[in-house]
Amino acid sequence: MVPRTCVLFLIPSLVAHGAERQLCELVRHMDRDRFEIHVAVYYGPGSTGEGDFYSEMAAIPGVELHCLNKRRGALGYLASLPRLFSLMRQVRPDVLHGYMDGNFPVLLLGRVFQKRVVWGIRRTSQDLMKLDRLSRRLLRMEVRLARFADLVIFNSEAGRLNHRALGMRAPRMEVVVNGFDVARFQPNQLLGAAQRKVWEIPLDAPLIGIVGRLNPVKD
Repeated sequence: MVPRTCVLFLIPSLVAHGAERQLCELVRHMDRDRFEIHVAVYYGPGSTGEGDFYSEMAAIPGVELHCLNKRRGALGYLASLPRLFSLMRQVRPDVLHGYMDGNFPVLLLGRVFQKRVVWGIRRTSQDLMKLDRLSRRLLRMEVRLARFADLVIFNSEAGRLNHRALGMRAPRMEVVVNGFDVARFQPNQLLGAAQRKVWEIPLDAPLIGIVGRLNPVKD
């Protein structure tokens, strides 16, 4: 029997946002015969003051969920490092996969423990002026340090091209677009007509819907 590849994902939290939803979908559909799956988060359920996917992630069969109980602020990252090192020794992953603010820590862990590192980048970063000062500084660091990651995965071609334009280089830079459950999310003409009636929109009028958080980076 071929040994399973152990993958440890690190993501700041499981707040009910897009990247967190996509991580839930990814681990839900990974082949359990090929992968042993662990997900580590800095913040536990309810810590963000918003809805989250924590209980959903914890209920996915074959996924081990670990909470680092990080304190808020920059010093919280230093305090959480011993817990991350302890988790590394406990789980002994083959691959470290960071999401967003988890990218820098998994790069450090990968260098220390000599493990393969994957970064997940979920933004396009086309207009830097829409980012705050700290986010711009972190982005510049990310661009410089990406060459030490084994693989960088973007969720859009625009994201890959924009980061390359900023100077990002890595051994591999790939695009894996977001996945959706097309059996669950499909057109329903009856419900659609009822909603149009509520909104007083004619049945033959073109209707475009955009879902996103109210933030300048969403344009």
